[in-house]
Amino acid sequence: MNPPASRELLLIVGLGGVFFGALFLFVGWRLWREGRELRSAGISTQAKILKKFRKSEDRSWGGLENYYVLCGFEDETGLAREVEIKVPSKGWRWLREGSTLPVTFVPGQIETARAGARWGWKLRGAIGIIVMLYGLAALVVFPLGAIIGWFQ
Repeated sequence: MNPPASRELLLIVGLGGVFFGALFLFVGWRLWREGRELRSAGISTQAKILKKFRKSEDRSWGGLENYYVLCGFEDETGLAREVEIKVPSKGWRWLREGSTLPVTFVPGQIETARAGARWGWKLRGAIGIIVMLYGLAALVVFPLGAIIGWFQ
């Protein structure tokens, strides 16, 4: 027979489950929310990288993600377009001017252009839903297990 768990341990497990469940919900929601329009109505195309650059005034996440490329491509009507696209630092280092990059945008809204093919944005949304489900499970299972253990 196992000794009963201490109440402090049960409290830590329950609160830890709430914390990590909420964290997973937040991360999953961010993954799902980013690119909803691109998943549903986006068009993917190959864009030519015209220029790679960094913006020193753009200091999101402590200055880690201020990497950009200027891409040229034809929109859904056949018009030549140029757009600045923010890219992760790892990807930016591998990109070369003159090469191509898959870009997805919502027709008529060139400012929505983001790096990556439409299927990648769909995959990201699916991963976001899965992470949210894990978060919900943690929010239910860990506190419920702690409550049941508390009253035994």
